[in-house]
Amino acid sequence: MTSFDQVSGLPRHPHEISEILDFDPDHGELAGLDDDDHTQYLLADGTRAMSGPLDVDQASTSGAVPVITVDQADVDEDFFKFIGTSDTNVDRALVDAADFTTPGAIKGWLKINVQDDQGTNPIVDGDYYIPFYAAPTA
Repeated sequence: MTSFDQVSGLPRHPHEISEILDFDPDHGELAGLDDDDHTQYLLADGTRAMSGPLDVDQASTSGAVPVITVDQADVDEDFFKFIGTSDTNVDRALVDAADFTTPGAIKGWLKINVQDDQGTNPIVDGDYYIPFYAAPTA
């Protein structure tokens, strides 16, 4: 049988407010902790591959900060790895330079910042520039 609040006329909740306020769950005992209910997120261990492109768009801020920081603690591993199929078409992502005799002209540079935490003979920390070129010709 449902009881009603005498002031508001609304049905009363079967639990008293003191029971709700005293509820302090142990999160380790909650059900479903190992369930993967949010498949739209990348996993911290890197086991979920992305199904689309990654778009990082940083709004301008008053204090310049890097958009992406890559910290590789394992000195035997690469920072970046590009996987694809090379081709002789200059519009491809990987172009085989052996098929071109004339490199394109340098059109600009990509600035990167390097911080070398190696203690005995590190690369000097600072800004470095990687050139980028116009399309090569045969």
